Amino acid sequence: MSLCNSADETRDPLFFSCQFSSVIWSHFAYKLVMNLSPLSWTYTLQTLLTALMNRHWKFLILLAWQSKIYLSWRERNSRLHCNSFRDPISIIAKIKLLIKNRVSTLRDTNSDFSTKAMQILFS
Repeated sequence: MSLCNSADETRDPLFFSCQFSSVIWSHFAYKLVMNLSPLSWTYTLQTLLTALMNRHWKFLILLAWQSKIYLSWRERNSRLHCNSFRDPISIIAKIKLLIKNRVSTLRDTNSDFSTKAMQILFS
């Protein structure tokens, strides 16, 4: 079984337009105040590249985007090859943990940046 129960496993359905993926991305886009529509690879990438936001917000949204793509792909492969399924909520929790851990690694080298990013993440 594929991630989105669709024969079309191209970039947009896998990472944005199917229900599973859109729930995950919408959570982080809403949390980090990013325009949600339309849900497409091209639009999202263009928005990420041109967004006028401070470096803390941009770092967090890019990290969420990368983590979402990585974990969506892992979930797809897990469903296809191991017959193992997780719901979007568990993927969201894993992404939050990845982001928190990555921001924490910056504490020693860039304490101010790490502190501000954590404040945004947990606000």
